[in-house]
Amino acid sequence: MNTLIEHKSWFKRNWKWFLPSIIVLFLVLGLLFSTKLGGNIMGMAKVYSESSVCENALEIAKKDKKVIQLLGELQPLDKLAILEGAHNYSNDYNTLDITVRVTGSEKNKEQNGHFCR
Repeated sequence: MNTLIEHKSWFKRNWKWFLPSIIVLFLVLGLLFSTKLGGNIMGMAKVYSESSVCENALEIAKKDKKVIQLLGELQPLDKLAILEGAHNYSNDYNTLDITVRVTGSEKNKEQNGHFCR
């Protein structure tokens, strides 16, 4: 004798974890969009994707005699230095005020650099 096995739908089998996951996702997204945290994350992503801004500022700093005297020869920026720094966009994202960690050839000397573009 053949019997028909009826399977439950995907939602009926998985609703216990699916619904709470969707609710938490919407809460997190709502929190990000309703606070400054979301803007900071977006700004940091923009800074990280435009790392040439920091590289250009580093080239200018390498030519400054005071910087060379204080730190020695500046080392290239690593990607983590950009993420550790602070940023502030103004003038409708046309002006960037950024602070990143720079290291020089002088041992045990590490300073924060403040660059504007």
